[in-house]
Amino acid sequence: MSPRIARRLLDHFRPEPGAGEAGVNEVAELHKSGLTEREQDVLALIAKGLTVRKVAELLDIIPNTAAGCVKTIYRKLNISSRAEATLEASQQGLISMPL
Repeated sequence: MSPRIARRLLDHFRPEPGAGEAGVNEVAELHKSGLTEREQDVLALIAKGLTVRKVAELLDIIPNTAAGCVKTIYRKLNISSRAEATLEASQQGLISMPL
């Protein structure tokens, strides 16, 4: 999948932008949970069931970087499983859970 398509996919699932968003040349704004925008993207994709390798491909990063993001997310959110990650992503509005 091309980076352009991946970005469109991420933009589709990302919550609506709000006021005060960080610009391209500014430091990434932290979410209330302490996650950077990149970590939020990784969390949303992991919560949708994608593998670390597929997340890396979609975000145009190497798998080791994606795996490091996952570890950082787990540490910051004090979670230890994909199920907990999915629940947290849903609570943060990064993904919608079917009823």
